[in-house]
Amino acid sequence: MVKVSVPILIRKLLVKILVYDSHKPAYIVAGKYVSRSYLSFDFALSFYGLIPEAVYVCTSATEHQSNYNFFVTKNGSFSYKHIPQKAFECGVNLIHERGMSFRMASPEKALCDKLFLMPPVRTMNEMRELLEEDMRIDIDALLTLNVNMIKKLSKLYPSENVRKLGIFIERERLCIAK
Repeated sequence: MVKVSVPILIRKLLVKILVYDSHKPAYIVAGKYVSRSYLSFDFALSFYGLIPEAVYVCTSATEHQSNYNFFVTKNGSFSYKHIPQKAFECGVNLIHERGMSFRMASPEKALCDKLFLMPPVRTMNEMRELLEEDMRIDIDALLTLNVNMIKKLSKLYPSENVRKLGIFIERERLCIAK
């Protein structure tokens, strides 16, 4: 019996996926390259219109550390980032398009995933600066997000940024209401 190492098996599997899925859009196949992943971060924020930039890298969240954090195929460029396991499932939607489906974070989840990986802010002014200037978040679109979902997510991430996001949105809504 011939023993084949795990990395060789993984490469063979990737080659099969690449050949089979080369005609599909990158975001459709992103979840096949790393199991238990979903599109999130800047890709989802752009998809939902929260940031003005077009995003060409399919960035996904995964609950486990991956040896394949970034790679390029004929389909496109793919990046995978680790988030806490207990935050993994909440706020992920199954999107159907062109007779195919893929998993993507809700707008609230994508923003929480992104904020989780960023250095913590200390004040609400720093949060505003981070959202508006650094991340280029559309504040009007931000204020339409579901704060209850963000609060639910904040209990699943060990992140001050995620916790402060819900507070920031509530304060901004109060300022507008006055």
